[in-house]
Amino acid sequence: MSLPRSTSLLAVLCALALAATASADSDAPPLTTAGGDRMVVAWAESRDDDGSAIRLAEASAAGGIGEAQTVVRGASGRLVLAGVGRSAAGEVLVIWQRFPSQPEGGPPRSVVEAALRPPGGAFGPVQVLSSIAADAFPPAVAGLGERGDAVVAWSEGGRVHVAARPPGGAFAEAPAPPDLGRPLGVGVSRDGELVLAGDRRCDPFCDAFGAALRPAGGEFGPASRLGREQGQPDRDVVAMGPRGDAAAVTAGRNPAAALVARRPRGGDFAPAEQLDPASPGSTGAGVTETGETVVAWSRAPAAGVFASSARPGEPFAAPQPLTEAVAAAVQLGVAGDGAAMAAWSVFHEGVWVARRAPGAAFGPPVEV
Repeated sequence: MSLPRSTSLLAVLCALALAATASADSDAPPLTTAGGDRMVVAWAESRDDDGSAIRLAEASAAGGIGEAQTVVRGASGRLVLAGVGRSAAGEVLVIWQRFPSQPEGGPPRSVVEAALRPPGGAFGPVQVLSSIAADAFPPAVAGLGERGDAVVAWSEGGRVHVAARPPGGAFAEAPAPPDLGRPLGVGVSRDGELVLAGDRRCDPFCDAFGAALRPAGGEFGPASRLGREQGQPDRDVVAMGPRGDAAAVTAGRNPAAALVARRPRGGDFAPAEQLDPASPGSTGAGVTETGETVVAWSRAPAAGVFASSARPGEPFAAPQPLTEAVAAAVQLGVAGDGAAMAAWSVFHEGVWVARRAPGAAFGPPVEV
């Protein structure tokens, strides 16, 4: 998800978010986003005394971090964060999955829920977006555009389900791409155009990773096939920039290289380009106002985190090594002006971040 402004706060918020993982679900990493002159971070916490909760904190343009607040608490079962967004006007959207306690041997099903907070207001009542039959894997994905367009997608019975919301409106079921079976990522442009990435229809098995586009106010077209194998959460991601430029990261097959497919504003996804001959672990991607694509990834099962970028119509630069450590949970924040920050965790060694100025290389990593 691209970050339109307030880039000076990226490091502060990422440190806050990743520090929270000490008490968060291991399969629910925090997600960050921004809008206007403030930034917001949310994460899932699981505590033995009072169940699990979704927590949120904000920071101002001056750099101060506000007190964390509880968005929702689950007395039983488990809450898993799906997405958080902030529009340019200051509206905040938080999406999560609620996993009620299941009888022993019961299927892992969930309910997809959302909460909205108007500019300057408080979070309203929880909105239920799905039935109890939502699949547990892969988790739901969500995105919020600068003007307030929101979309949530989840899998149920091998098919994608979508709930969409226009700026200032209410969520309603929306037509889903007919040939996607598992959602893995979503992006929203400034004007409300959507990109939804995932595996194509599961009948009964999932086909290769692909992405479908929906113009603002329109319907999804057929999914472009972007990879040669099934997608994986955290590895296969998609991002859309403010203007509608998009990028999807996936893995190849024989060899299992890291691949990137780019899409110019108003166009179609081009054939995937090889980013790294090694197989990717977890990845992050972002697209700037000018259409530059920035990607960060770890290698699996080898060590190292790398980053690369490419302007529209140009090839990707040679991968820049950010660390030689065995890393996990790579995250990437990319601002509209091109400033970016990559973050990752190293087992038993904490969390590290590396930043870059617009158009420059990443600097050395620092522990947070």
